[in-house]
Amino acid sequence: MFDNNGFDPQDVEKNKGLIIASLVIDFLFFLPLVTAPDSQYGKYFANQGFLIFIGDAIGGCLRFIPVIGTIAGSIVGAAFFALRIYALMNAINGEKKPLPVIGDITIIK
Repeated sequence: MFDNNGFDPQDVEKNKGLIIASLVIDFLFFLPLVTAPDSQYGKYFANQGFLIFIGDAIGGCLRFIPVIGTIAGSIVGAAFFALRIYALMNAINGEKKPLPVIGDITIIK
């Protein structure tokens, strides 16, 4: 039985803590794929976590460019921090809402 968000409520309750941990700690985006490979909820937020991880990496690399890169990297970092908070709120509420701007990108299926 799925709720109106497309996730099985039992799947959400079972994996919520794991999903939250994977979104809070950037490089653990793959954790839901390893521990709950059949979870649609886990796959969805693993994909969002991976997109945020890539964005954070790009922002970090930009910071190596003097002056302009530092400013651009800080802006990118702040934007992806906001996306992380957005994804966390959706994960906590069990809602399937894509991230603004990059949410339609699906790398992990």
